[in-house]
Amino acid sequence: MSSPTRRFGHYGASGERCFRIQFANESPQMPRQLELEIGNLLCKFGEKLVLNDLLTPVVVPAFFADTTRSYRDTSYFFTRQKFSYLKPGDIDTLALTCRFVKNTVLRRHQIFDSNKGIVQSEDSMESAPSSIAILLLSTHRLLYVREVPNAPSMNQFASTFKFLLRNSVMNYHNSLYSQAEAGLKPISMRAIKAQIPIPEVSVIPLVSRESLKTFVDRFEILKNLKVQLAPTNNELDNEDFFKNLRKRKEEVGSTTTVVVHRNNAGLNKQGCLEHVEAAKQGNAFVEMRGVDAQGDELVGTNSEFSVKALLPKETKAMSKNIEQAIDKYFELLGSEVITVGKAADNKKQQLAEIHNEHMKGQNDE
Repeated sequence: MSSPTRRFGHYGASGERCFRIQFANESPQMPRQLELEIGNLLCKFGEKLVLNDLLTPVVVPAFFADTTRSYRDTSYFFTRQKFSYLKPGDIDTLALTCRFVKNTVLRRHQIFDSNKGIVQSEDSMESAPSSIAILLLSTHRLLYVREVPNAPSMNQFASTFKFLLRNSVMNYHNSLYSQAEAGLKPISMRAIKAQIPIPEVSVIPLVSRESLKTFVDRFEILKNLKVQLAPTNNELDNEDFFKNLRKRKEEVGSTTTVVVHRNNAGLNKQGCLEHVEAAKQGNAFVEMRGVDAQGDELVGTNSEFSVKALLPKETKAMSKNIEQAIDKYFELLGSEVITVGKAADNKKQQLAEIHNEHMKGQNDE
């Protein structure tokens, strides 16, 4: 029997240490157990409008657009897009889903030969790693599954989505301007752009107490804790600290609000843990700095202590992995590993009507 290579992973949602065991004779074509990542997708068109406010005229057309974002030898695009209920009739599972592809070229410049050492050898090959993206519209939670190694990240998804939304907003501007010119109340393009700005899009990985505690314990001295308040998609903060901080932010008209705790002799790690855990709703960017037991600098952000959970079954079927992802998401919600705040306004009925209109349009084509 071939000896296994143990690949260290991370601490899972329930706190257990996760490993990937791979044998030397294991086929690379075998399905592997995939991992669910969860983020809070922030999409704001200026100060007042969020993603669901422009779902019909901007967001859905952008998501289904046959458009590619390109950078040098790499292009990013969505394929197999759907706007559907992941569980029949359950508005909390109404989602935009797609396969997100990173189409690129891998280049080789040299190889190592046991006799000659480093040898110049240039070659290239095409590669198209992909991820599954599930955007739940009632909560703006992004469920994300990387299907293969080197698959595109959640941040790359957000950048591509922003690019598509930008194009869609500009088309919407032109449409509104044409309608205004044909009507009785003309409006300038400048005024239209002011009413519906190009959106800002970002994603904040949700954190779990278990993975956060594991990371905090790695600090010999935790010197710096920074918490930056993030914008919300009409989601109310669960924790009093963030409620009060956001209230003060609005009172003074701040565009950026940051709380920094600093002590070169060392902050109280338990206190920092409790402070940062309040951000597991995905409503703040967190950064911790200090040194580890070896005296090396250690820096952590939301990504380093984010929630990651293994999907139970190994399959390459996109539809099956979407089913597993939504089931695992609700399992994590039920066990309070992750939390979701209440919406400032309930638009679930509106979402259902938008979906019905979308499906009617699809059937009419």
